[in-house]
Amino acid sequence: MNLTRCIKRMMIAVCGLLIISGCGDKKSPTESKNTAPTALFVVLPMMGSLDTDFQADASKSNDSEDPGSALQVRWDWENDGVWDTDYQAAKSASHRYTTLGAKTIKLEVKDSGDLLSTAVNTILVAEMGTLADVDGNSYKTIKIGNQWWMAENLKATHYRNGDAVPQVTDNAAWTALNTGAYCNYENDASNATTYGRLYNWYAATDVRKLAPLGWHVPTDAEWKTLETALGMSPADIEGTWGRGDGIGGKMKETSATHWAGPNEGATNASGFTALPAGSRRNTDGAFADKGNNALFWCSSEMNATSAWTRGLAYNDALVYRLNVVYTAGNSIRCIKD
Repeated sequence: MNLTRCIKRMMIAVCGLLIISGCGDKKSPTESKNTAPTALFVVLPMMGSLDTDFQADASKSNDSEDPGSALQVRWDWENDGVWDTDYQAAKSASHRYTTLGAKTIKLEVKDSGDLLSTAVNTILVAEMGTLADVDGNSYKTIKIGNQWWMAENLKATHYRNGDAVPQVTDNAAWTALNTGAYCNYENDASNATTYGRLYNWYAATDVRKLAPLGWHVPTDAEWKTLETALGMSPADIEGTWGRGDGIGGKMKETSATHWAGPNEGATNASGFTALPAGSRRNTDGAFADKGNNALFWCSSEMNATSAWTRGLAYNDALVYRLNVVYTAGNSIRCIKD
């Protein structure tokens, strides 16, 4: 065998060994399995009008293999199956709507391997306004059906004519009242900033008027009109205790900052934005249930000692129609005349 042929055979053998030695279980980085990205985004504000520029931010979207800068995103502003933007590296976008109602926004995220992930959020586009009371407190207002409602709890400490509403902090004194009064939850004024104030029924119905000019404390019938607009059935509307499953969820603010978990069914699809301000008991004047329940006065009497109220709870999506003794302390939402 000549020298050249021997060298060739040695090279083949060596190459064969090299090939065999490279066929083990260990994978090269390029052979690692690619995983789909995670789509995440927030929208601010969650509720606005036809004049609102809704800001969507997908910067928290991520991927196990790619840096955020390598991800591409696109938006469907109505979740109608038609993408309103092309893929783009920029993770934020804004949109202004031309029609009212609840809007579901869809995000799609694509990584460098063309794997996809989606996420959705729902916002509300509604007729909105503002309102001031005699003390100068400003409130958001919203049109639900054919009614205009305050979208925040009342904070006034004076009647419309300027007379002061007495603040009563002592528990025994509170339960003995037969005239109007207000208090702050746990007698802490800082609670009023977010949750408004608590009033007895005497203050809610005083002839000097607690509501701002052009507004009033709603009747039981006006609450029923709201509930009907939100989809409560005729079979439920005249009921008492918890009724209209799902309707309460449409009225509750969705944030876990204020409501205790699980805040069952909360969508705030109506924009009513109910907060769990708690209440003050008529039996002993003690404060109870902030974070768990919202309880609102009606101006309508139920009998000689109690009036109708509306309640919402953290652990279901019902609307409670309850009769509560006049000396309890509850929140107030006003309705436009």
